[in-house]
Amino acid sequence: MLLTGILHLMSPLIYGTTIDTTGLILFGIIYTLLGILVHIKKENKLIGILSIICPIIGVTLGTIFVITGLLPGDAFLIFVLLLDPITIILRIYMSKQL
Repeated sequence: MLLTGILHLMSPLIYGTTIDTTGLILFGIIYTLLGILVHIKKENKLIGILSIICPIIGVTLGTIFVITGLLPGDAFLIFVLLLDPITIILRIYMSKQL
């Protein structure tokens, strides 16, 4: 969660701060906060569920925006979009371990 959050927060360095990248920044803040909370409160089920649902929403919206051309389909964004499903799978696996 922290890695994908930090990558989302780095998007203004690559694309600049525009209306299009506002969503990337917003999801970066959410992912970073969830990543910190996941490490602090490992037993909290709500945080665990949110750390699965938010990346699902993010990767869905990101994919739609890339397909429609609202966001560029460059290597950085594709990498971030491919990292979200990995994050989702890892969070599901980790939440089942608790």
